Amino acid sequence: MHSFQWCGLQVQRYFYLGFPKISYGEVYLALSYLPTAERLTISALKLRWFFKVDKTERTDALLTFTFFHDGRRFYQQKLDPVQILDAVKDKECEMKTIVTSSVPKDDIRNINLHIGFNIYLSISKESINCGSIVLGEKTRFEVDWTRMIDQPRQVHNAWYPLYG
Repeated sequence: MHSFQWCGLQVQRYFYLGFPKISYGEVYLALSYLPTAERLTISALKLRWFFKVDKTERTDALLTFTFFHDGRRFYQQKLDPVQILDAVKDKECEMKTIVTSSVPKDDIRNINLHIGFNIYLSISKESINCGSIVLGEKTRFEVDWTRMIDQPRQVHNAWYPLYG
């Protein structure tokens, strides 16, 4: 942390030396963009490597897709919850959910997608935000986003880790 004065205000700047190392699991996403129809499609297909903290309590995984244009939110969709079983660390859970948004081809490079991962504990009725993924330019997964834009009408599949 670095502290300095700016316009009479005390400002603190935080420096992060690296990306978070703790992964809360992975999501298998399929990305595609159709420039003629101006349609961006994100398919959440599978979840894997999630661990339950409390084995006596039912745990559901909730994914929230939020689209940003130049930093402003313009579309958000919450997916149906997926139950995390005790054996989910050994196998994958299927989701098969599709999120579609209308994005003009001139603005596709200014779009960022934030995927938030929440755990909902049914007995205590508590929702915990565990991790997230950010797709778009100048993000960790910029290569995948650029490939989707440069190769339209194709589906680009990949596992994305949820870092917290």
